[in-house]
Amino acid sequence: MRYNCFGKNQAKVGYMTEKEIKIRVIEYLLKHEKHSVVVPEVTLGHLTSPSGSYVRADIFAVNGDISIYEIKTERDNLKRIENQIENYLKYANRVYIVTVKKYIDAVKKLDERVGVYEISGDSLNLVREPKYTPISCERAIEYWTGKELKHLFRGVKGWYKLGKYEAIRKLKSFLSCDHIVNLTIFMLKERYKDEYDYIRMSIMSDSVENPFKKRVEKKTPSITPLKDIRFGVLADIM
Repeated sequence: MRYNCFGKNQAKVGYMTEKEIKIRVIEYLLKHEKHSVVVPEVTLGHLTSPSGSYVRADIFAVNGDISIYEIKTERDNLKRIENQIENYLKYANRVYIVTVKKYIDAVKKLDERVGVYEISGDSLNLVREPKYTPISCERAIEYWTGKELKHLFRGVKGWYKLGKYEAIRKLKSFLSCDHIVNLTIFMLKERYKDEYDYIRMSIMSDSVENPFKKRVEKKTPSITPLKDIRFGVLADIM
């Protein structure tokens, strides 16, 4: 089964749904980029928008750095785009907007650090390259859950008693900011690897209609203890 560009009720008007565009973007990245993980709907740290709802990346891609892809379909509007971009740039090294012809001129006027893709049917065309932006130590730490930080210290005496902020202080006491950012990227690859493997195999084999399963938090995080991570790995990721 080949993923249809147009939903069952959309062929007449030619609109692509957000899910269909997500599939197209991931297909494109599988062919043209060497990301370790690419998954949908990732909440960025603990940041909330002025409305009180969490800011989420439509597509979240991690390799040696972090990329975010924000999708705007024919039926979307651009009311929230400036707020979204402002926040994405704090949590990702590269930010892209993937949109239809209708919005291309408008999004090209937004922050010049943001890359732009135009999608039309099966085609995804790069309109503007993004500019690389660094991620701060504090923003990187916001990706971690308290449970993940605790399990990071497995093997250290009393690790199971560590609270989130105590673990953060401990981490900062012997790792540089650059190493913490790299460690975060290492963790994100581990966190989303199984989910991405399922998505990748589903898309490549056309085996399921919807390759995006509901994300369920694991009781035990898939985190390699810090004592088992070679220091060189943290230095060489970026």
